[in-house]
Amino acid sequence: MRIIFISILLVLSFASLSQNIEKDAYDVLKTEESAGIKVNPNSYLLLDSIFNMADSLVLMPSKDDSVFVSLALGEFSRILEEKFGFSYDLVQTFSIALANRVLDCNYYSLIFYTYFNKKKGQPVFPILVPGHMFIRWTFSDGNYLNYETTNTTSPNDEYYRGSFKINKQTEKSCLYLCPLVDSRMTAVHLAEIAYDIADTNIDKSISLCRKALALDTLSFIVYNNISNSYYYKDMQDSSDYFFEKARSLDSLNYTIYSKRGEMFMQKQKYEDALVWFSKAIAINPDDPMLFMLRCYAHIKAEDVENAMNDFELANKKIEKKTLLSFLVNYPLLSYLDNEIVLLYNEK
Repeated sequence: MRIIFISILLVLSFASLSQNIEKDAYDVLKTEESAGIKVNPNSYLLLDSIFNMADSLVLMPSKDDSVFVSLALGEFSRILEEKFGFSYDLVQTFSIALANRVLDCNYYSLIFYTYFNKKKGQPVFPILVPGHMFIRWTFSDGNYLNYETTNTTSPNDEYYRGSFKINKQTEKSCLYLCPLVDSRMTAVHLAEIAYDIADTNIDKSISLCRKALALDTLSFIVYNNISNSYYYKDMQDSSDYFFEKARSLDSLNYTIYSKRGEMFMQKQKYEDALVWFSKAIAINPDDPMLFMLRCYAHIKAEDVENAMNDFELANKKIEKKTLLSFLVNYPLLSYLDNEIVLLYNEK
């Protein structure tokens, strides 16, 4: 009865919330300002500069041809990286991403979407898979080209199905591998802001997640984050409720279990964290980050042998990936290496 009561209250509260839907990268900055995040006015000017330069350098495809489309997308990537110094890294808020000239897959996709779709009217949309986002350019005959904004490759759908363990049912229901509309993109962004401010303003974090759910009730990202927020607020029942909502969307989404593990890590419940990291690894044993997270949990639990085993497994997984994967994961690998040495010496 308690869970049912919580559910009814939350549904009613979501229905009463409204949120402006973000249309482009400029709206994303405005949302962050309204959430109390300091946004440098130069961020808007930086976006102007990027798009103005793209207007002079990017040749828009005049026909449905993957070669011409790839050239246009590749040129835009080159502008971001060579002309403006952007690189890939994990980040929570767009304003910080612009200030530091680093973008994660979500914000790379946002900038591409803003320029090619909103400014140039091209059929380009962000695509979501577990723990990742990329863009897709659709041709008039229904065929399309996927584009990895983080490394300029063009994998087919089979790559994503295999790499991110996507089953037919979740794809059919458009949970993954479907073009994201603006409301769903906005929900993802609100969840990211909520995650970023959870350690300083937990009530605001929960409020943002509720607004996100009013826009997208099929977002495992939002359910994950609001579950975490309620956990940090010591509201275990609500946390468990939203975790189960996330899991009910796709029980094979390994990122749901990984985030659960990170949540317990924050509370120094290392044994609980290890359980969830292991569940994530069982679903997707190809992701090196999962082994690094479990390695860190073993270190904190002072289990040097298992920490070393996971460290070696993470290295082997990274060796099979791209150079970008190595560069992204190297700082954490180096940190874990040092921590293992310290733990070993203490033993």
